[in-house]
Parts: sequence; C-alpha cells; structure tokens
Amino acid sequence: ANTALDDRDINDVSGMLTHIVSLEPDLSGLIPAQARLRDLQESRDIDAERPTLKPVDIEEVRQLLVKGRAAARRGALMDPPRASAYDYYREALAIDPGNVAASDGLRDLPELALGRFRDRLAVGDLPAAMAELAVVRQLAPDDSRIDRSASELLQASLALAATMIGERRSADAERALEIARRITPDNPEIAELERELAMLRR
Repeated sequence: ANTALDDRDINDVSGMLTHIVSLEPDLSGLIPAQARLRDLQESRDIDAERPTLKPVDIEEVRQLLVKGRAAARRGALMDPPRASAYDYYREALAIDPGNVAASDGLRDLPELALGRFRDRLAVGDLPAAMAELAVVRQLAPDDSRIDRSASELLQASLALAATMIGERRSADAERALEIARRITPDNPEIAELERELAMLRR
C-alpha cells in the first residue's frame, strides 16, 4: 500500500487499505497511510476541477506572470489599475485558478509593500510611505505589523511638522500634519503643533 501511495496509485491503495482494516484495524502505520490516501484523493479532485488549458491560455498566463513580476519590481503593486502586479496575478489566476506562481506572487505583495514603506520612511518621503502602508492595509488588513508601522509614520510626521514650524516653513508643516491627522486625528500632539502653526501664520 505504501509503495502504491508513492506511485500515486489511488485505486489500488484504497482497496488494500480497506482489506487491511478488515483484517487488522489497529495495525501500526494504518492511520498515516489513510491520511496520505485522503491527501492524494483531495489533490486528484482539485486537479479534476481545474480546466484543461489550451496552449494559447498557457502562453497568456506565462505572459501575465512576466508582467506581474516586472510590475512588482518597479513598485506597481496595486496601481495603476489593470497594469499592477495585483491585477496581473489575479488575471492569471482567473485563467488558471491553481497556478502556484500567481498565488505566490499575490502572497508576496504585502511583504514587498512593507519593504517599500520602510525605504520611503527611511528617506523621509512620508506621503509615499503612507501610500505604501495603504497598500498593505488593502492586501493584508490583519497583518500585525500595520499598527506598528502606522505608529512609526505618525512619529515621523509629528517630528517633521515640528522641524518645519521651527524653520518657519508653514506649508511643509501643514503637509506633515495632514499625514498625522489621517493616522490619529485626535492626537494631542497634533493639536499642540496646530496651535504653534497658527501662531506662525499670524
């Protein structure tokens, strides 16, 4: 039976295991063999449900995967519409629902967005960092790292606003505060900086 399982010969295995159960239901190794059989049966059923792709479909999926990887490399994770990595991978899955490469590509997008968020935050490009964090929220809303990343962005925006007020650059300070408001509009530090900014504008 185990040899037949190695060969993925489901029909022979099923009969053998049924016979083994009738002879010795508590035989050591029976339960793992039955589990392997169920896995093979599920895999067979999934494969049977997948449509048989025509050569033209296979080529289209391949091209979509190439475009998806290229879009991911240049940072077009969810935008622009119909030309983003997200859209290319989803289109590939619409043609070939079981395509592993497309599924893996979609799964990797939140991590890529987080990496881009950190890069943008490190160079002080706060609007771009916020855009990347929004992508993470859309792709993986339950990711535990979102709140921590939002807190880092908030602190960076508050620090930048304070610096801009000190340099009397009111427009830049307002842009930094707007980012902070979008994260935590009721933050008391925002209110204090807004008062300082109002005094600067007088």
